[in-house]
Amino acid sequence: MPIETLPEPAAELPTPELLSEISDGLRRLKDAVRRLPWRQREVFVLREYGGLSYEDLACTLGVRPGTIMSRLNRARRAVAAAVEEEGHE
Repeated sequence: MPIETLPEPAAELPTPELLSEISDGLRRLKDAVRRLPWRQREVFVLREYGGLSYEDLACTLGVRPGTIMSRLNRARRAVAAAVEEEGHE
């Protein structure tokens, strides 16, 4: 096989420090989502992890799209604030 057809080598493996940072960030995110009020948590998880559209969320949960937007906005702000706050401790 000619060398020109070989794939590029993979990027360097992440350092243990970087893996630790990533793990810590994921833990903070999970904790922040877990602390959300139930209705905000269900909208956040279905949208961010499930990929449901606002219309699908409204239909699935039996609420208006405006309610979905409101809950999702509150959830996103609460998660961001909690992750940031815990990161400064």
